[in-house]
Amino acid sequence: MSLSSVTKFRVEGETGVFYREIEGVRIAIDSLYKVYVDGVLYGDIVAMPVNLEEAGLGLAAGEHPGIDPSRVRVEVLGGSIKVMGLRAIAPKPMLLNPGECGAPAGIATYKPLARDLYTWGDVMHLFKDFSGRTAGVRYRISAHTAAIYSLDEGVTVVAHDTSRHTAVLKAIGLALVHGLLDKPRLAAVTTGRASADMVYRLASAGVGLIVTMRGPLMSGVEAARRLGLTLVSNAKNGRGRGIVLLSGSLQGPNSARH
Repeated sequence: MSLSSVTKFRVEGETGVFYREIEGVRIAIDSLYKVYVDGVLYGDIVAMPVNLEEAGLGLAAGEHPGIDPSRVRVEVLGGSIKVMGLRAIAPKPMLLNPGECGAPAGIATYKPLARDLYTWGDVMHLFKDFSGRTAGVRYRISAHTAAIYSLDEGVTVVAHDTSRHTAVLKAIGLALVHGLLDKPRLAAVTTGRASADMVYRLASAGVGLIVTMRGPLMSGVEAARRLGLTLVSNAKNGRGRGIVLLSGSLQGPNSARH
């Protein structure tokens, strides 16, 4: 299916949301979780207490390209997320030294995509589709949303969370479960500012185009440029607010000024 024939992307999977209503206001609930990878403490994440298994799978897939989800087990016990089965997976060569440009230690090398795979038309399709799928629009809560799209098949998975980082992990996990990560021309859209860790994990999952609905972060721009990724931001520039290409390339005319 060509993107030109896509009027609306089909949702293959979407996370839930968790909130409490106080005085008519829906307030998203978040909790702190410790993440263990094969019994070793990896770190902490902040997340809505829902779809945490997908967050664990997203962590695995965001650091091990081409991972088989059947080889990974995720257990959620109280305030812990335990990811198991990665020890047997051979680590990929490092793209950067641990911690450089905000890259998480142990992040796998991004498999470069062919250049000029994406167009300004793709960006506008994504922008239009994603704007109606955010947590604010769909659930009237203040939370972040991230989505991964298979542009050629016209399908998407959508994840919501209080943390923009965790929303990306959940989106990668959903994409893994639904078989999207082996598709060409993957794109991601996020309501949050794209930081380096988000860029690296999405890149390791095979995403070649990232659209951030907020202004950019320099760590994310530098990471995208190092990887040759296409990064687009809805940001203010000298001519007002518009869709700005910050890294990589897009085919076709840019009609995204507004």
